[in-house]
This record gives sequence, C-alpha cells and structure tokens, in this order.
Amino acid sequence: MRFGVGLPAVNPIGAPRWDNETVLKGIVAVARKADELGYEYVTCQDHVVIPKEKSRLIGPRWYDPIATLGFVAAITRRVRLLTSVVVLPYRNPFVMAKSIATLDVLSRGRVICGVGVGHLQAEFEALNVPYEQRGPMSDEIIKIMKELWAKPAASYQGKYYQFTDVVLSPKPVQRPHPPIWIGGNSRLAMRRAVLAADGWEPFQVTPEEYADRVGYGRQVAREAGRGTGIDLVAPLGAIEVVEGAARPQAQANVERRVRDIAGDSEFYRRIAGNTFAAPTRATVEGVSAKVQRFKELGVNYINVAFKYREPSHYLESMDWFAREIMPRFP
Repeated sequence: MRFGVGLPAVNPIGAPRWDNETVLKGIVAVARKADELGYEYVTCQDHVVIPKEKSRLIGPRWYDPIATLGFVAAITRRVRLLTSVVVLPYRNPFVMAKSIATLDVLSRGRVICGVGVGHLQAEFEALNVPYEQRGPMSDEIIKIMKELWAKPAASYQGKYYQFTDVVLSPKPVQRPHPPIWIGGNSRLAMRRAVLAADGWEPFQVTPEEYADRVGYGRQVAREAGRGTGIDLVAPLGAIEVVEGAARPQAQANVERRVRDIAGDSEFYRRIAGNTFAAPTRATVEGVSAKVQRFKELGVNYINVAFKYREPSHYLESMDWFAREIMPRFP
C-alpha cells in the first residue's frame, strides 16, 4: 500500500483564508515532508474560475496544478507529482500534452497524470466549454495526448480535433507515457479508467460503492479482452488526529458543520453522509481499519486528507500518519 497527500493549495473547508505567503510556506513544507517521510506522491487539484455562489462550498483559491507541481519538482528529490485531477475539457490537448511531458522531463519521470471530466457546470459556462460534451471531449483528449507522447509525428481525426503529422517534443521520460489516472466516482469513470487509462481515482465513495465499481471494472475488462491490472486509488476522508476515542458530541458537531456548508449541494451532502469521507477524529485503530477495508478491495494507493487550520497542524498529522499507520501497510 502506498500513500499520497494533497498540497495545501486549496481553501480547505473550515480553514482560515491563508495569505499567499502562508500558502507558499505550506506547499514547500508539505512537499518536503512528504519527500522525507516516504509518502508516494503529493497532489494538486484543479479549478480555473469559481462562480461566486459556489466559492462558499469549495473555496475561491485553487492554485494551478501543473505550475504548482513544477515548482514542487524543483524542491523535492523522490516524491511523485499527481495532478489530482486536471479537468480535461478545460484544456487544449496539445498544451496539456506539452505541459505534462515537460513536467515529466524536469522531474526526471515523477509525474502521474490524474484527469477528470469535471462537475461544476457554472465553471464550464464561464469558460465557454459545452458541459454536456465533457465526457466525449475528455475521451478524445486522452487519445490525442497518447498519440503525441508516443509518435514521432502524430495524426488524429475525431469529432472535436483533427490534425496530421504534428510533432511534440520533449517526449515524457516515462514510456510510453506517464500513468494516467481517471478521477470520478461513477461506473462511467471506472469504465474510462479500464478502457483508456492506468488507474481509477474516485474522490468520495463508500467501501460498498468502491466494491461495486471494482466489480464492474473487471466485467468491462473481461468483455473488452483487457487485463485488469489498473491502479486502484481510494480516498481516506479528512483526518483530525487525536489520541483516544472520539467524543460523540464532538463528532456530531463536525458532521453538522459539514452539512451546514453542504447546503443544497448534492456533491457535498454525499461527503457529509459518508462516514469514510466526512471529517473524522482519528485513532490509530480507527484509521487502520479504514485502510484495511480498502486494501481488501484491491486498493494499492490511498489519498490521505487531514483536517487542519495551520501548516503546523498539517505537518504534525503527516508525522503521525507516517509513524503510526504506514508501517502497518508495507
């Protein structure tokens, strides 16, 4: 089992609005700590613009993932760099392929290319991207990136993009390309991962939902005559590190705050109602049990999230997890 953590480049729910200097120091500290402690990767998420009415739910501040991970590549030695996830329909496929390939070269082959189709319709409208076409557009972009990365001169004829004999250089260090992980919680996302990518990375699912998607993915692979050896990545919802059992009232207060923030958002109501995803006052045994449950489903990567307000809280939690949890899952 391998573990990754997110860079503090997004406004976490309930956290204070850090200024840019605090964010910078937090990114540097978390990246170096992950490199030192043996975490497999660090992540950076993606939104381009946030509609004002949604910023209360997901926060207004989202650092660009490729620029941020490029910065992190220069201050780390070992830890891998996961775009978790880039919303593909927002990106020109040629620019996306160039950026990922360049980052892979500059980091000496440490990139994992996490991609998704997106979910925030108002953001699509602001960017003048057709929301209803986001799935098929993403499928084409994945195909185009693979062609550009693999071929000396690439050609493609599709619904959204057509080109003949174009050259992209540099090519990625990882051949034929960096691993591609598909974000998304649905069966459709799992299908895309099995047929077009190297891994599946849902954001919020219960173990029961995870088992359903894995079973469906194996069925899709059999029908397509493909192997089933994709990476399976699971989310470990926000951990608030404490010693001893959680007090029922304290846990109830956490869950109520999440529900209040969720409001009428189905996406965030799911988080509030998912005991694997909602903020949890953590004990060693409790967290280990959740990791073990996912391990039994075939998961080989875990995205670990921590509940924090200051950079020091995040670093202390990373130390705790590396000391108490990671040795249990070599």
